[in-house]
Amino acid sequence: MRSYSLTMMSAISQGRNPANKNSRLDRWCTETVIDILEHPEYIGHTVNFRTRRKSYKNKRKIENPKEDWLIFENTHEPIVTQQEFELVQEMRKNKRRNQKQETVNPFSGICFCADCGKKLYLCRSRSLSEDQ
Repeated sequence: MRSYSLTMMSAISQGRNPANKNSRLDRWCTETVIDILEHPEYIGHTVNFRTRRKSYKNKRKIENPKEDWLIFENTHEPIVTQQEFELVQEMRKNKRRNQKQETVNPFSGICFCADCGKKLYLCRSRSLSEDQ
């Protein structure tokens, strides 16, 4: 019983809630992994000027384009290697939507909307009528 209380105190000191029976303390959150794989800070770079504000009175942040970012390379110890980071960026550019069927859309990443330029997705359903 005493070891459980020490474990519980340790989890509380780390900002976790062990009292929640549904919390999975041993798993990484998907958003955390995506954040690590998309931000160049994890390959040892420092990035400044990601966001800006119109005025000191207005607290809303405005995202700056990547061309306006100021990146200082190799300022600290990297967590992810440069090769892994570049590989993940290439893979995330060509993300494919999961489908219920086992077949993969052969036109995935090739067909784009002529009006807005967004990707077109394959949608199959048995309940759609002919005019849909």
